[in-house]
Amino acid sequence: MFSSVTGPSKLDTSCRVLWIAPNLNHYKKRLLDHLATDPKVELHVMVGRMETQQGHRKDVADSHFQTIETKATKKNFAWHWQAYTLLTREILKGQPNTVLFPLEKKLLPLLIWVKVLKFFRGFRLISYNHPVMPMRLWKKQGFDRWVTKTLFKLYDGIVFYTQTAKEWSVDNHLITYKRAYFANNTLDTDNIARHGAETFDEASSIRFLFIGRLIVSKRVDLAIEYLKAIQKNQPSATLTIIGDGPLAETVKHAASNNPGITWLGALTEERDIAPHMKTAHVVFIPGETGLSVVHAFAYGKPYLTLDLPSLTHGPELSYLESGKNGLLLSGEKTVDCDRILALLGDKRAYGAMCKAAREKAEYLSIENWRRQMVDAIAQ
Repeated sequence: MFSSVTGPSKLDTSCRVLWIAPNLNHYKKRLLDHLATDPKVELHVMVGRMETQQGHRKDVADSHFQTIETKATKKNFAWHWQAYTLLTREILKGQPNTVLFPLEKKLLPLLIWVKVLKFFRGFRLISYNHPVMPMRLWKKQGFDRWVTKTLFKLYDGIVFYTQTAKEWSVDNHLITYKRAYFANNTLDTDNIARHGAETFDEASSIRFLFIGRLIVSKRVDLAIEYLKAIQKNQPSATLTIIGDGPLAETVKHAASNNPGITWLGALTEERDIAPHMKTAHVVFIPGETGLSVVHAFAYGKPYLTLDLPSLTHGPELSYLESGKNGLLLSGEKTVDCDRILALLGDKRAYGAMCKAAREKAEYLSIENWRRQMVDAIAQ
């Protein structure tokens, strides 16, 4: 219970927060750990069982919050008896001031139960996640928008992943201004900063870095194809791939047939990731963009991705300003490769892009995220 894990000095001033996280991967865990250090917050986190076959990895370090572990996975979280039992106990006995419950359609049965418990305990019900609709569908009219607006009404407040997402939702009357917040989704930038500043060898061959789960939507296959195209002009160009998942065998096969490809598997510790980030010239994720854009910027590296209707990028795509801190590519391989080579061949333009990436990372710092989140939930 909340009263059993935190000293009296914090209990007297803190907002008791129960955060529901069916999939608490390593980067999310580090964010929540930073939030838990805030004197205004006493944090408990209810988690599901990690689905490592999809490329997710745990952070095994000690944390500042109490973890309530369930045997449910993200896929069956809303249908597992233990999720209901533990959640009910935490709410009725722990009496949180705020319950943060993700807004996902597959979790609706459990959300309805939380609404029942809210009737008895009167806590604030908040959501922090991506918008319900895919980003590419935001400008479409019809059923998706109506469903989103209806679901938003179940909550006392929505904390959006980006300021852009918040402003769009308010401007399009999906939610009122008073119930809309934002906390720019980010990574543990403090931890990244401890592992050194940006570095690269200007005289070295072109070095691309792919970092992310090896799943279809990230399009690691396209990263490999683009490397091969670049190698026709720059034979010494290389691609380092960090990540694991269902496409691991595809990557393993590509690495065995191309000496310019190195696959390192899943790395979650920044001390292991840092050497590869420092020597890369750009981070290239051809598929759907998420927090990898923040990771690149924190090292002062431009971020490259494709701008295609078939891709449902996360709201974090709004951090990328094409031509300033990265490139949005067309999907026309020849044209795109010419743009990449032109950028990397112009030291002044490349240096300016690295500087802009670093400045964006400073705005997206974990400390700014903590302040934004506390403003939203600790009321």
